[in-house]
Amino acid sequence: MFSRSVSIRLALWLGSALLCAGARAQPPPGLDYSLDIPAQLGELTLAPADALHDDFALPEQLRRVVPSGLRSLQGPNLIALATAVNGAGSEQRWFAFDVWVQLPSGARVRPGQPFRCLDDACDNSDLFALPRLPQGTVLDAFAIDPATGDALFSLDSDAAIDGMVFRPSDVVRYAGDTYSLALGGAALPAAGLDAIDLLDDGRWLLGFDTDGMVAGTAFADDDVLAYDPADATWSLFYAPRARSAAIAAAHVDALAVARDLSDRIFANGFQ
Repeated sequence: MFSRSVSIRLALWLGSALLCAGARAQPPPGLDYSLDIPAQLGELTLAPADALHDDFALPEQLRRVVPSGLRSLQGPNLIALATAVNGAGSEQRWFAFDVWVQLPSGARVRPGQPFRCLDDACDNSDLFALPRLPQGTVLDAFAIDPATGDALFSLDSDAAIDGMVFRPSDVVRYAGDTYSLALGGAALPAAGLDAIDLLDDGRWLLGFDTDGMVAGTAFADDDVLAYDPADATWSLFYAPRARSAAIAAAHVDALAVARDLSDRIFANGFQ
């Protein structure tokens, strides 16, 4: 259980975050995220291989969303996450880890390779293929464009793909077997991207691997920022440390907005 003071602080933060986001802001949906170190959040013990869902309710509703078959993993960090919750209540999530992992089916998945779990069932028959990535390059963040189903990702090192060089601070789009820069350059802080997602209203959610400052907005490495490309403004979207002081020592390694995609058919295999 969380104290009343933490609940009050979270309520104040939530209100201020919405005000900062401006007129385009919608009530924030639930958020899935993972941390890079173990953390104690109330009665939940969160490992680096775990993902946690926060539906922003007060009193807080926090639950672990990593399928039960993956909870026994010891050692790997969850580094990429994408989520879809359909209207019937079924949940599908895409996971990627920083090392080779063995799934409950016995299949092995290489580092940075997104694979899909439907509710508690995970196997390697549902891999999101990203061809022509240089050998040794690993995804550092992964998301699904809610409008198109394109893959959005960042990398852990510089990489040359199809004649373009992408940096760890870039968001890369993969659509129709074509790679392009979705977001990057001067628009983003000079820090590594650890977590990304895209809201239905066009704002980006971004988590970085270091503390920093962008356009007058200070952030910590456990913060999730919202960037609105329509007017190039930044605001604080989510601060996990409001849940527990233990998170202040961690940073967000992966995040995903929980959204209903059951009525959308995508060309890239998400449906």
